[in-house]
Amino acid sequence: MIALFSTFLYLVPLNLFSVVFFLFFCSAPLLAILSAVRSLGTFEIACTKLEPQTVDCELVHKPYFPLFPTTKEIYSGIKGAQYDLETRREKDSEGDEITYTVHYVIFQKVTGQEKVEFEGDVAQFLVNHIQDFLKDNRPNSSAMIAREADLTFWLIIGPLLGFLAIGSLVATTVIYREWVEINPYCVIHTRIGLPWYKKVIRFTEIDCLKVTEEIAEESTRKIYTLKLVIQPRDGFRKSGQEIRLYAHNAPQEVLQLSQELADRMGVPQVLPKHLCSSS
Repeated sequence: MIALFSTFLYLVPLNLFSVVFFLFFCSAPLLAILSAVRSLGTFEIACTKLEPQTVDCELVHKPYFPLFPTTKEIYSGIKGAQYDLETRREKDSEGDEITYTVHYVIFQKVTGQEKVEFEGDVAQFLVNHIQDFLKDNRPNSSAMIAREADLTFWLIIGPLLGFLAIGSLVATTVIYREWVEINPYCVIHTRIGLPWYKKVIRFTEIDCLKVTEEIAEESTRKIYTLKLVIQPRDGFRKSGQEIRLYAHNAPQEVLQLSQELADRMGVPQVLPKHLCSSS
């Protein structure tokens, strides 16, 4: 026996295609934007001389946006620093070759070399500071550089923002949450996504309850779906409308629920012919 409470709620599940669509069209530009935004902020370097030609340095990155944490890196036993860059070529998802430059600081340390990747301006700033500090007689030295949103930043972020906006707009048409609430007087059909709406449908606007039977994809299992059939009206609903309420692979469960709802609403049922006798 299916207990029918004062309110019946049906939540339409997300399908796998919707999730993949969102991940493909929105996650890549979003991650690229977050990475670019994270690089904005201040870089502070503080160095201490252990010996005339050996220093320890601490690098602190404070992003402008509190979403990202402050990071601290310590480089010990530095005897020199060198700026280096590398041109890389890779293929994108469409097979086209893309070229980009990666910037490094090569730390000459007591224990050997350490090659660390930085943004280009930060890498040159660190190398210049360490080299200058090794040449003078000061015991300590500190400096700071700020990375701002310059023209290059916006040339990179602009297209990504546009792609993300378009991808999000399209994604919300296939990724949405939808539910139907049936109270003692009316049906409330809510959808969060595009289009975004909340419709109140009176029982007098409902033609019937319709049960359909179909074969599940890549399976021989039958799925029985219970739908509300709304009367045609002037305006957007000239040809009527169907709202899916419930789906299950057990026909008796769907039929029982359909009967209970039909009795409550005072509307007829439309059933597959071979199920009419079992109802």
